[in-house]
Amino acid sequence: MPSKVKIFVWRALHGCIPCFAILANKHITNIVNCPVCKMEAEDIRHILFSCSHAREVWSALDVWPHIEKLLIIDRSGSVLIQEIIRRGGEDTELKIGWADQLILTGCWYIWWQRRQLVHGEDIQNPSRSAMSIVAITANYFTAAKKVTVINQGWRKPSEGYLMINIDGAFDEFGNLGCCHQRFRGCVHRGVS
Repeated sequence: MPSKVKIFVWRALHGCIPCFAILANKHITNIVNCPVCKMEAEDIRHILFSCSHAREVWSALDVWPHIEKLLIIDRSGSVLIQEIIRRGGEDTELKIGWADQLILTGCWYIWWQRRQLVHGEDIQNPSRSAMSIVAITANYFTAAKKVTVINQGWRKPSEGYLMINIDGAFDEFGNLGCCHQRFRGCVHRGVS
Protein backbone atom coordinates (compact mmCIF):
# COMPACT_ATOMS: atom_id res chain seq x y z
CA MET A 1 0.00 0.00 0.00
CA PRO A 2 1.36 3.48 -0.82
CA SER A 3 2.89 5.38 2.11
CA LYS A 4 0.44 8.27 1.73
CA VAL A 5 -2.45 5.81 2.11
CA LYS A 6 -0.83 4.25 5.20
CA ILE A 7 -0.39 7.69 6.77
CA PHE A 8 -3.98 8.61 5.94
CA VAL A 9 -5.27 5.35 7.45
CA TRP A 10 -3.22 5.91 10.62
CA ARG A 11 -4.63 9.44 10.93
CA ALA A 12 -8.17 8.17 10.34
CA LEU A 13 -7.73 5.44 12.97
CA HIS A 14 -6.67 8.09 15.48
CA GLY A 15 -9.44 10.55 14.53
CA CYS A 16 -6.97 13.06 13.13
CA ILE A 17 -8.67 13.68 9.77
CA PRO A 18 -9.79 17.33 9.69
CA CYS A 19 -13.47 16.74 8.89
CA PHE A 20 -15.75 19.69 9.59
CA ALA A 21 -17.47 17.96 12.54
CA ILE A 22 -14.11 17.22 14.17
CA LEU A 23 -12.93 20.79 13.54
CA ALA A 24 -16.20 22.18 14.97
CA ASN A 25 -15.76 19.97 18.04
CA LYS A 26 -12.38 21.62 18.58
CA HIS A 27 -13.90 25.11 18.05
CA ILE A 28 -11.86 25.68 14.87
CA THR A 29 -14.84 26.19 12.55
CA ASN A 30 -18.60 26.63 12.76
CA ILE A 31 -19.25 24.69 9.55
CA VAL A 32 -20.28 21.07 10.11
CA ASN A 33 -22.12 20.04 6.93
CA CYS A 34 -20.41 17.87 4.35
CA PRO A 35 -18.93 20.01 1.54
CA VAL A 36 -19.75 17.29 -1.00
CA CYS A 37 -23.42 16.47 -0.37
CA LYS A 38 -24.22 19.37 2.02
CA MET A 39 -26.72 17.11 3.80
CA GLU A 40 -25.20 15.65 6.97
CA ALA A 41 -22.51 16.54 9.46
CA GLU A 42 -19.14 15.64 8.01
CA ASP A 43 -17.33 13.14 10.18
CA ILE A 44 -15.00 10.31 9.14
CA ARG A 45 -17.84 7.80 8.77
CA HIS A 46 -19.91 10.15 6.63
CA ILE A 47 -17.25 11.45 4.22
CA LEU A 48 -15.63 8.05 3.61
CA PHE A 49 -18.61 5.70 3.67
CA SER A 50 -22.11 7.19 3.82
CA CYS A 51 -21.86 10.40 1.75
CA SER A 52 -23.72 10.13 -1.57
CA HIS A 53 -20.48 10.64 -3.51
CA ALA A 54 -18.67 7.96 -1.46
CA ARG A 55 -21.56 5.53 -2.03
CA GLU A 56 -21.37 6.10 -5.77
CA VAL A 57 -17.61 5.43 -5.75
CA TRP A 58 -18.07 2.24 -3.67
CA SER A 59 -20.85 1.12 -6.03
CA ALA A 60 -18.62 1.73 -9.06
CA LEU A 61 -15.96 -0.42 -7.36
CA ASP A 62 -18.56 -3.16 -6.68
CA VAL A 63 -17.78 -3.11 -2.96
CA TRP A 64 -20.85 -1.19 -1.77
CA PRO A 65 -22.67 -4.35 -0.53
CA HIS A 66 -19.58 -5.14 1.60
CA ILE A 67 -19.41 -1.57 2.96
CA GLU A 68 -23.16 -1.52 3.57
CA LYS A 69 -22.86 -4.60 5.81
CA LEU A 70 -20.23 -2.78 7.86
CA LEU A 71 -22.53 0.26 8.17
CA ILE A 72 -25.43 -1.76 9.63
CA ILE A 73 -23.89 -1.50 13.09
CA ASP A 74 -23.59 2.08 14.32
CA ARG A 75 -19.81 2.56 14.42
CA SER A 76 -17.52 5.53 14.00
CA GLY A 77 -15.46 5.90 10.83
CA SER A 78 -12.30 4.96 12.73
CA VAL A 79 -13.88 1.71 13.93
CA LEU A 80 -15.09 0.92 10.40
CA ILE A 81 -11.54 1.31 9.07
CA GLN A 82 -10.25 -0.83 11.94
CA GLU A 83 -12.78 -3.54 11.00
CA ILE A 84 -11.69 -3.43 7.34
CA ILE A 85 -8.07 -3.91 8.42
CA ARG A 86 -9.01 -6.67 10.87
CA ARG A 87 -10.87 -8.62 8.21
CA GLY A 88 -8.09 -8.08 5.69
CA GLY A 89 -8.52 -9.52 2.21
CA GLU A 90 -10.20 -12.62 3.65
CA ASP A 91 -13.74 -11.64 2.67
CA THR A 92 -14.75 -14.34 0.20
CA GLU A 93 -17.59 -12.26 -1.23
CA LEU A 94 -15.18 -9.81 -2.87
CA LYS A 95 -13.12 -12.59 -4.46
CA ILE A 96 -9.91 -10.56 -4.57
CA GLY A 97 -6.89 -11.00 -2.33
CA TRP A 98 -6.33 -7.29 -1.87
CA ALA A 99 -9.85 -6.12 -1.01
CA ASP A 100 -8.72 -4.41 2.19
CA GLN A 101 -6.07 -2.46 0.29
CA LEU A 102 -8.63 -1.50 -2.37
CA ILE A 103 -11.05 -0.17 0.25
CA LEU A 104 -8.36 1.68 2.22
CA THR A 105 -6.96 3.22 -0.98
CA GLY A 106 -10.54 4.13 -1.89
CA CYS A 107 -10.94 5.91 1.46
CA TRP A 108 -7.78 7.91 0.82
CA TYR A 109 -8.91 8.76 -2.72
CA ILE A 110 -12.37 9.89 -1.56
CA TRP A 111 -10.71 12.12 1.06
CA TRP A 112 -8.28 13.48 -1.56
CA GLN A 113 -11.22 14.38 -3.82
CA ARG A 114 -13.02 16.01 -0.92
CA ARG A 115 -9.94 18.18 -0.34
CA GLN A 116 -9.90 19.15 -4.02
CA LEU A 117 -13.58 20.15 -3.86
CA VAL A 118 -13.05 22.25 -0.71
CA HIS A 119 -10.23 24.10 -2.47
CA GLY A 120 -12.41 24.90 -5.50
CA GLU A 121 -11.13 22.23 -7.89
CA ASP A 122 -13.24 19.87 -9.98
CA ILE A 123 -13.44 16.21 -9.04
CA GLN A 124 -13.82 13.13 -11.23
CA ASN A 125 -17.09 11.30 -11.68
CA PRO A 126 -17.46 8.16 -9.50
CA SER A 127 -16.71 5.63 -12.27
CA ARG A 128 -13.51 7.48 -13.19
CA SER A 129 -12.57 7.63 -9.50
CA ALA A 130 -13.14 3.88 -9.22
CA MET A 131 -10.83 3.24 -12.18
CA SER A 132 -8.13 5.39 -10.56
CA ILE A 133 -8.49 3.59 -7.22
CA VAL A 134 -8.20 0.17 -8.87
CA ALA A 135 -5.15 1.31 -10.88
CA ILE A 136 -3.35 2.68 -7.81
CA THR A 137 -4.11 -0.41 -5.74
CA ALA A 138 -3.21 -2.89 -8.49
CA ASN A 139 0.07 -1.11 -9.27
CA TYR A 140 1.23 -1.18 -5.65
CA PHE A 141 -0.02 -4.73 -5.13
CA THR A 142 1.93 -5.87 -8.22
CA ALA A 143 5.05 -3.91 -7.22
CA ALA A 144 5.01 -5.45 -3.74
CA LYS A 145 5.06 -8.96 -5.23
CA LYS A 146 8.29 -8.38 -7.16
CA VAL A 147 11.25 -10.11 -5.59
CA THR A 148 14.66 -8.53 -5.75
CA VAL A 149 17.77 -10.66 -5.76
CA ILE A 150 20.31 -9.55 -3.20
CA ASN A 151 23.96 -10.30 -3.87
CA GLN A 152 25.18 -12.55 -1.07
CA GLY A 153 28.83 -11.61 -1.54
CA TRP A 154 31.80 -13.87 -2.07
CA ARG A 155 31.65 -17.48 -0.93
CA LYS A 156 34.41 -20.01 -0.68
CA PRO A 157 34.05 -22.57 -3.49
CA SER A 158 33.04 -26.15 -2.75
CA GLU A 159 35.73 -28.79 -2.28
CA GLY A 160 37.33 -29.69 -5.62
CA TYR A 161 36.48 -26.36 -7.29
CA LEU A 162 38.68 -23.35 -7.87
CA MET A 163 37.41 -19.79 -7.87
CA ILE A 164 39.51 -17.14 -9.57
CA ASN A 165 38.80 -13.44 -9.12
CA ILE A 166 39.98 -11.46 -12.14
CA ASP A 167 40.19 -7.73 -12.63
CA GLY A 168 41.56 -5.65 -15.45
CA ALA A 169 41.92 -2.05 -16.56
CA PHE A 170 43.40 0.03 -19.32
CA ASP A 171 44.19 3.68 -19.76
CA GLU A 172 43.91 6.14 -22.65
CA PHE A 173 47.42 5.27 -23.90
CA GLY A 174 46.54 1.61 -24.40
CA ASN A 175 48.38 0.32 -21.32
CA LEU A 176 46.73 -2.76 -19.89
CA GLY A 177 46.87 -4.21 -16.41
CA CYS A 178 45.23 -7.25 -14.93
CA CYS A 179 45.54 -9.56 -11.94
CA HIS A 180 43.90 -12.58 -10.46
CA GLN A 181 43.92 -13.84 -6.92
CA ARG A 182 43.26 -17.05 -5.09
CA PHE A 183 40.47 -17.59 -2.58
CA ARG A 184 42.63 -16.46 0.38
CA GLY A 185 43.01 -13.00 -1.14
CA CYS A 186 46.68 -13.10 -2.09
CA VAL A 187 47.55 -11.95 -5.63
CA HIS A 188 48.66 -14.92 -7.67
CA ARG A 189 49.68 -13.14 -10.88
CA GLY A 190 49.74 -9.57 -12.08
CA VAL A 191 50.54 -8.14 -15.50
CA SER A 192 50.96 -4.56 -16.57
